[in-house]
Amino acid sequence: MTPQQQMKELLAKVDIPAKTIECYGSQIVVTAWSDEAARKWAAVLNRFAEVRGIVKTIEKTKDPSGYFAANPGLVKSTFVHDVWRVFARV
Repeated sequence: MTPQQQMKELLAKVDIPAKTIECYGSQIVVTAWSDEAARKWAAVLNRFAEVRGIVKTIEKTKDPSGYFAANPGLVKSTFVHDVWRVFARV
Protein backbone atom coordinates (compact mmCIF):
# COMPACT_ATOMS: atom_id res chain seq x y z
CA MET A 1 0.00 0.00 0.00
CA THR A 2 1.41 3.39 -1.00
CA PRO A 3 1.69 6.28 1.48
CA GLN A 4 -1.08 8.08 -0.41
CA GLN A 5 -3.42 5.10 -0.04
CA GLN A 6 -2.58 4.89 3.66
CA MET A 7 -3.30 8.61 4.10
CA LYS A 8 -6.61 8.31 2.25
CA GLU A 9 -7.62 5.33 4.39
CA LEU A 10 -6.69 7.18 7.59
CA LEU A 11 -8.60 10.33 6.58
CA ALA A 12 -11.66 8.25 5.66
CA LYS A 13 -11.90 7.24 9.33
CA VAL A 14 -12.35 10.86 10.45
CA ASP A 15 -15.95 11.47 11.52
CA ILE A 16 -16.55 14.46 9.22
CA PRO A 17 -18.77 14.17 6.11
CA ALA A 18 -16.86 14.17 2.82
CA LYS A 19 -17.88 13.45 -0.72
CA THR A 20 -14.38 12.42 -1.81
CA ILE A 21 -10.87 12.31 -0.39
CA GLU A 22 -7.98 12.34 -2.85
CA CYS A 23 -4.28 12.00 -2.05
CA TYR A 24 -1.65 12.27 -4.73
CA GLY A 25 2.01 13.10 -4.26
CA SER A 26 2.15 15.45 -1.29
CA GLN A 27 -1.28 16.92 -2.08
CA ILE A 28 -4.56 16.23 -0.29
CA VAL A 29 -7.92 17.34 -1.70
CA VAL A 30 -11.10 16.79 0.30
CA THR A 31 -14.44 17.53 -1.36
CA ALA A 32 -17.04 18.38 1.30
CA TRP A 33 -20.80 18.78 1.07
CA SER A 34 -20.96 22.00 3.11
CA ASP A 35 -18.92 25.02 4.17
CA GLU A 36 -19.07 23.87 7.80
CA ALA A 37 -17.70 20.42 6.92
CA ALA A 38 -14.96 22.04 4.79
CA ARG A 39 -13.86 24.21 7.72
CA LYS A 40 -13.76 21.15 10.00
CA TRP A 41 -11.63 19.31 7.41
CA ALA A 42 -9.30 22.32 7.21
CA ALA A 43 -8.86 22.23 11.00
CA VAL A 44 -8.03 18.50 10.93
CA LEU A 45 -5.63 18.82 7.99
CA ASN A 46 -3.97 21.86 9.57
CA ARG A 47 -2.66 19.61 12.37
CA PHE A 48 -0.17 17.89 10.06
CA ALA A 49 -0.29 19.69 6.70
CA GLU A 50 -0.36 23.19 5.25
CA VAL A 51 -3.93 24.04 4.26
CA ARG A 52 -3.73 25.93 0.98
CA GLY A 53 -7.36 27.04 0.85
CA ILE A 54 -11.05 26.26 0.68
CA VAL A 55 -12.86 26.81 -2.62
CA LYS A 56 -16.60 26.68 -3.28
CA THR A 57 -17.41 25.17 -6.65
CA ILE A 58 -20.11 23.17 -8.42
CA GLU A 59 -20.26 19.62 -9.73
CA LYS A 60 -22.64 18.04 -12.15
CA THR A 61 -25.27 15.87 -10.53
CA LYS A 62 -25.03 12.22 -11.52
CA ASP A 63 -28.11 10.50 -12.89
CA PRO A 64 -28.42 7.09 -11.21
CA SER A 65 -32.20 7.00 -11.71
CA GLY A 66 -32.15 7.40 -15.49
CA TYR A 67 -34.07 10.68 -15.26
CA PHE A 68 -32.14 12.29 -18.13
CA ALA A 69 -32.58 9.25 -20.35
CA ALA A 70 -36.36 9.33 -19.74
CA ASN A 71 -36.53 13.08 -20.47
CA PRO A 72 -34.24 13.73 -23.45
CA GLY A 73 -35.31 17.39 -23.83
CA LEU A 74 -33.65 18.46 -20.57
CA VAL A 75 -30.41 20.40 -20.51
CA LYS A 76 -28.09 18.22 -18.43
CA SER A 77 -25.71 21.01 -17.47
CA THR A 78 -28.41 22.69 -15.35
CA PHE A 79 -28.34 19.83 -12.84
CA VAL A 80 -25.47 20.79 -10.54
CA HIS A 81 -24.81 20.96 -6.80
CA ASP A 82 -22.48 23.01 -4.62
CA VAL A 83 -19.38 21.46 -3.07
CA TRP A 84 -16.41 22.84 -1.15
CA ARG A 85 -12.86 21.65 -1.83
CA VAL A 86 -10.15 21.80 0.82
CA PHE A 87 -6.60 21.78 -0.52
CA ALA A 88 -3.62 20.86 1.63
CA ARG A 89 0.04 19.94 1.20
CA VAL A 90 2.05 17.68 3.48
